[in-house]
Amino acid sequence: ETKDPAKEAELIMLQRFQNFESAQKDIQDLLELWDRSTLQTRCPVTPSEKSEEDQREQVSGRKGKGKG
Repeated sequence: ETKDPAKEAELIMLQRFQNFESAQKDIQDLLELWDRSTLQTRCPVTPSEKSEEDQREQVSGRKGKGKG
């Protein structure tokens, strides 16, 4: 069986792109959770904590606009 060098190179390149895409998500998640002041990662926010945080921002936003 003769292997085509061009096909092998294409498969290697495809694997590299797949590895990059997989690692890119991990790196993005790490950067989003990175706390520069403590040089540590924060715990990821759960969906329920996220909705509570959004509600607090909406409430505080309305109060701030009413005072001005």
